[in-house]
Amino acid sequence: MRSNSIIVSLSFLSVVFLSAPAAHAQEEGPLSATTPGSRYVTVTKGPEEPESIGSYALRLYRNSNPDFPADEFIAGVVLPRDGSLLPLEWQDVTGDGEEELIVRTESAGSGSYVSADAFSLGESEIVRVASASGLEPDADVVSALKDSAE
Repeated sequence: MRSNSIIVSLSFLSVVFLSAPAAHAQEEGPLSATTPGSRYVTVTKGPEEPESIGSYALRLYRNSNPDFPADEFIAGVVLPRDGSLLPLEWQDVTGDGEEELIVRTESAGSGSYVSADAFSLGESEIVRVASASGLEPDADVVSALKDSAE
């Protein structure tokens, strides 16, 4: 009897593993990067929220000490999220020669639709300059954001 329950448990674990989020979805912990201006930015999903829906927080730090990049908080925003966070990108969305931070999400379910927000990171503020949602998985996100920013 005991070995049957182990087999059932292992079978259940296999099902859970197969239905896990895509490999490129956010892993444990924040997505973070050093900005083109040598500042430090993190993006995290809301605490205790599911991977598939909720909110995300973007935080900007001064990065005066590379050993402790998140010591000097500058600004932050919290926005709704429909999907898992994907790796951060930097692209010039507004055409001003400066790269904006792009935060992308991929929806749960069969569509795997992509949404994205582009942010300008100022000296003391974060400004969302473009947003696109409901894009096909293979869509050109940067082009959609550029169209949205115009």
